[in-house]
Formats: sequence, C-alpha cells, structure tokens
Amino acid sequence: MSDATLAVILKKLHADFEKAMAKDDLNAALEINGEIVKALGIDLPPVDLKKDWAKKHGLKQSHAGGDPVVWLRGKRQPWCDLHWFDHGTRWTMAGLPYCLVGQPYGLGPEGIRELEALQLAGLEVWVSAYPAWHLPGNVLHVEVRRAGA
Repeated sequence: MSDATLAVILKKLHADFEKAMAKDDLNAALEINGEIVKALGIDLPPVDLKKDWAKKHGLKQSHAGGDPVVWLRGKRQPWCDLHWFDHGTRWTMAGLPYCLVGQPYGLGPEGIRELEALQLAGLEVWVSAYPAWHLPGNVLHVEVRRAGA
C-alpha cells in the first residue's frame, strides 16, 4: 500500500473515531482504534485481560442472576443499587462464589459509600486501574471478595 493510500485510510478512520467519540460510542471508537492499528501494520499479540486474570487466579465466570452481593455473601444486603458494579461479572472458585468484579467509569460518592458499606459488612474491597478488561485505561477494576477468600 502506498503512503498516499495509507494517509487517506488513516484520515477517514480518524474522522470516524472522532464521530464515535462525539457520540460517546466507546465500543465503536475502540473498534476503529483497532482498525487504525491494523492499517499501520502494527502486529500486536492477542491479549485477553479477562481470560488471563481468571486463569491467574484459578477462577471461572458465573452467569448467575439476581443480586450479586446476595450471591457472594449468601444473605440479604441492606442496600439496593450497586453503582460500582457497572460491566459487572461474578466469579467462582471450585464451584463456589468467590468474587465480584465491577468495571465502572468512575465511582462517585454513591459508589464509594457502597464499597465502604461492603467493607463494614465484612467483605474485602480492592480498587485499581488494572486489569480492567472492559475498556482498559478508561475504567476502574473493583474487586469484592468474601473475607479470607
């Protein structure tokens, strides 16, 4: 591919990326970003942060329904909304509930209060930027486990 052709392709992809971001369509923007990388001929090894994280910790994803904190604790909780559980997943170890992972774009006061309540209820809470697999670099990784798990 000639440099001129590449420049035209990249200009169009950049314009599409800007449109997607203006619409807050992060999934489309991420997809376009991947097309830009391909157009530039950059060969990135496939990375599956979610799968790598689960394998590292010996976990399997659960697709159970209902209240995630009740699922983890085995009993009712005193709160309703879970602002921190955006893009949330449930994880088991040896077939038993092990942890919850939320990947919110931010926590805000409500999310922080909810996490504090979980800690006061005896759960362990970790908040970090890695390994966020939903949209790396744009979301937090919030992990909630039963104490001692």
